[in-house]
Amino acid sequence: MVRQYKTMQSTMALRIHLLETNLAHMQVQWETTKAKLEETEKEKADLQRKYDDAVEKWKGKMRDMEQKYEGILIEAMDAVAGKVGTSSSQVDQELRSGSTSEYRQASRVWPP
Repeated sequence: MVRQYKTMQSTMALRIHLLETNLAHMQVQWETTKAKLEETEKEKADLQRKYDDAVEKWKGKMRDMEQKYEGILIEAMDAVAGKVGTSSSQVDQELRSGSTSEYRQASRVWPP
């Protein structure tokens, strides 16, 4: 019985040693994985920040382009409106200087 007890005791000591070794190995593996995860999360945060910065930069450029295009359109429309106004007053003057019947006839048609 003492022999069985000693055999069982040495078997248990061996199992305990194996389990402690396995535990130490798993802890090292867990710490390595945890460090890699933290590094990956930092890289992800950096990439997200860079992406967000790039998006904001392009949005700013688009707003600037929209404002410039709007300015160009306003200038063009003002120029066209000025030309139309000038042409309209010239037509009115020409018609007024002509006969009254021509002016009345054109007034019914103008503006279109």
